[in-house]
Amino acid sequence: MKRFLTLTLLLCLFVSCNEDENKEKDAAKIRAGQELNTDQNRALDSDEFAVAKTICKAIEEKNADIQGWIGFSKRFFFNRYKKGCGTSERQISGFSASLTAPEEFGDIPEFISASDGNKDKQDFVYKVFVEKDPFIKDVCDKVAKDEKPKIIESLDSYKVKYRFFGRNKLELALYRNQGGKMLPYLFNIYTIETNSNSDRYGMVLDRYSGSYCRSNNQDISYIRQLL
Repeated sequence: MKRFLTLTLLLCLFVSCNEDENKEKDAAKIRAGQELNTDQNRALDSDEFAVAKTICKAIEEKNADIQGWIGFSKRFFFNRYKKGCGTSERQISGFSASLTAPEEFGDIPEFISASDGNKDKQDFVYKVFVEKDPFIKDVCDKVAKDEKPKIIESLDSYKVKYRFFGRNKLELALYRNQGGKMLPYLFNIYTIETNSNSDRYGMVLDRYSGSYCRSNNQDISYIRQLL
């Protein structure tokens, strides 16, 4: 029952059947399997922009902090869950990871296994979510200039649709051309620590990373990492 409720709540994020539904504009909703409607594109409203600004500031400051971790590292433990197409979410083994400054200053930092230093685990997202991440870079660049990004932005030949909500949450879907239609195929949902007094300030506390299933585009597969 708990697994069913977890999946139901996650799917609700992508059909916007959440507690904020009455407060948000239809254009901001991301729906599984639904073609992207660029005619509804618009700039972030003031509430969304405030959340985007808070998130971008937090992840940028965390990145600057990590860049200075030369010669020492910090260790983090992640509880993890996984769901495949046509299956229910299940808990998988936790993962202890360490983090230090990247080899080249300015590169996006990455976690490594705290036990053997490998980067081969396929069900773990190693890259740290920072303002230079391709998914968020253009948005944070505009926010830094006090410009309001749009809810749909271009990324190479793709489109990314954003939803900033709550105090510290970001949902995004990457769209690509599939049979002449721009359909979502990858998604991420982030909950960011935005309390500047926390030692985890700027870190992703909860992250879903997944894709839509080819056999049923209303179904999803994902890995979930909780810090």
